[in-house]
Amino acid sequence: MALAPIGALYRTLLFLLPYLLVIAAFTFLYVFLPNTAVRWRAALAGGLAAGLLWQSAGWVFTTFVGQAGRYTAIYSGFAVLILGMLWIYLNWLILLIGAQFAYFVQHPRRLRRPPQVAAPVWVDEWTALAVYAAVARAWYADRGGAAATVLALELDLDEQQVEDALALLSRTGWLDERVEAPGVFLPLSPPERHDALELYRAVHAARAPEAAVVRALRARYDQCLHECLSRLSLRDLAQGEDAAAAMDTSKGIRGDDERLA
Repeated sequence: MALAPIGALYRTLLFLLPYLLVIAAFTFLYVFLPNTAVRWRAALAGGLAAGLLWQSAGWVFTTFVGQAGRYTAIYSGFAVLILGMLWIYLNWLILLIGAQFAYFVQHPRRLRRPPQVAAPVWVDEWTALAVYAAVARAWYADRGGAAATVLALELDLDEQQVEDALALLSRTGWLDERVEAPGVFLPLSPPERHDALELYRAVHAARAPEAAVVRALRARYDQCLHECLSRLSLRDLAQGEDAAAAMDTSKGIRGDDERLA
């Protein structure tokens, strides 16, 4: 301790050691406690935020308790219980703040979600087709399925849109969530057994009921869709075979549909 460099380093390590231990503990909690896959980088960011808050709050709380003699005089033995409850509340609040921080580090798209606008009538069905094709593509590539985070990055979609599409496809019997890997989806049956129109109609049928005039327009719309989608299997869509031509045709159909509306 008498040597300047070693003594200064030792005192610095003693000062930082509680922070490092608390940060490591919070990082461990954020990695292993949530029922989902948490990246180490996100967990470390949450642990860093929670650890700094916890140590700082501990210092402030200790100072407060040391100068709160009058509360002991007023509440007697109950003062310890009251202060202990306050400290527990602060601990849980800091734990949840760190968890939120880790969540937004792992899902930065949630911080910059575009404002919700009225979507065209065809967006849900086409989003479902794109999501199913991406899941099938991952399945054919032996990646064991795909998760919402990966699909959102691959398709350049908002993660909430992808999660809604996955939930809808799972509810209608097109996708299945892996038991051993929660949040990872794969096709429930071989994609080559179905065509794109079948999936499109199944997703549309699962949506909210429509007025009679809308159903009549939908019937005409589906007749146009039949020509470009009935010959396109879901395997072709996943592997990109003839998919571009079908999508170009669908754009023209959507334009006609919008003018008709």
